[in-house]
Amino acid sequence: MSSNTTRMPDMKADCSRCAGLCCAAFAFERSDMFAIDKAVDEACPNLDASYGCKIHASRLEDGFKGCTLFDCHGAGQRLTQEVFGGRSWRDDPAIAPEMFESFRKLLKVHDYLRLLSVLENLPLSETERGQVDAFREILAPAEGWSRHTLAHFEEMPVITRFEIFAASLKDSAAGTALRARFGA
Repeated sequence: MSSNTTRMPDMKADCSRCAGLCCAAFAFERSDMFAIDKAVDEACPNLDASYGCKIHASRLEDGFKGCTLFDCHGAGQRLTQEVFGGRSWRDDPAIAPEMFESFRKLLKVHDYLRLLSVLENLPLSETERGQVDAFREILAPAEGWSRHTLAHFEEMPVITRFEIFAASLKDSAAGTALRARFGA
């Protein structure tokens, strides 16, 4: 386990604490995944007034397979509750563009935090563990994320450095353990 004391955020989605961000922030393209076309930053017509899904029980049958496969891993409620203080893009339409863009960024952060949690359980060298801890401090800052820090977070350099680091594990004990675990 990591020696880093940075607290990881809750990585389990809780839609009851979110403002329906996944149902608005992303575009849908009519396909075998979605029964309709929907523009980015536009509410899905199946999103009800309390941010629930009108067709939740029948999403698959109604042609919304993509919705059944999506998991924000806690980014939605974290953004709604922690970053925007429980405010919603419906209650305050002026924050909608910022809220949706922040959600897309925080979702990427949560994706990489999930990868870090896998790496933390591998047999890493001291140097590799230090690199994992450094990425964790960037992606799960002790002070949390704010509207300002998300707006100014340039995820591409972090992602590029992370991918270079992950590729460097290929020939290490961690890489061997990872291949054994996932059959890669």
